[in-house]
Amino acid sequence: MDPGKVYTRGSSYRARAEARQREYRASVLRAGAGRYGHLLDESAAAEGRNFVVDVAHQAALERRAAGKGVAARTFENMLSSQAMCFN
Repeated sequence: MDPGKVYTRGSSYRARAEARQREYRASVLRAGAGRYGHLLDESAAAEGRNFVVDVAHQAALERRAAGKGVAARTFENMLSSQAMCFN
């Protein structure tokens, strides 16, 4: 599977974290990339692939529906700290 486009280049912590998430998304999740490789495509984000367990995904959906400030990055950005709070 295609690792996707690189956003941060170099050897910084951020660049290494993105590279790890690109590899994980492509090799383990077998999910498509969004605009950049560390972002999930729309279908993977909708399926809750950014969450470890389904109950975490459901909780995030419920909070978003209640207007609790759950942003799109929670579902698509594999480096989002918001997703970690639900997981």
